Amino acid sequence: MSYNTDFICTYQYYDPILTPDLPEIFKKEVEGLESVSEILYQAQLLQVFQLTEYDDEKVNDKVNEVYSKINKNKDMKEIMKHVASKILSEDETTGLMILFSYNFFYLLHDCICEFLVNKTISREKIERLKKVSQIIP
Repeated sequence: MSYNTDFICTYQYYDPILTPDLPEIFKKEVEGLESVSEILYQAQLLQVFQLTEYDDEKVNDKVNEVYSKINKNKDMKEIMKHVASKILSEDETTGLMILFSYNFFYLLHDCICEFLVNKTISREKIERLKKVSQIIP
């Protein structure tokens, strides 16, 4: 599988909304730099899929490849279904696509990496993803 499990997401550190526990001084330094965070997100999404440019078809293929592995995890299936239901869908792949979006990717990536390497995902990582995707309050 061509998914970069050695890669660490950093784009969220440049967005004080995604990282509210940042020290106040750092929040002030990055205030107004959401576009930097978005550019980093796009670049890091390509890096994780080992692509040099964005191509819808290739990204969809990569997401489907990830889905074929991650859907074996009961918690991830629940999260994917829940996220898909927010757009009136029951399709888990659609849920996974949504989880690859800006607001969720850094948490999803941690879960995928742990699952691909260890065949399991820690309760802590699952709970963080559930919290952000509003499965649990």
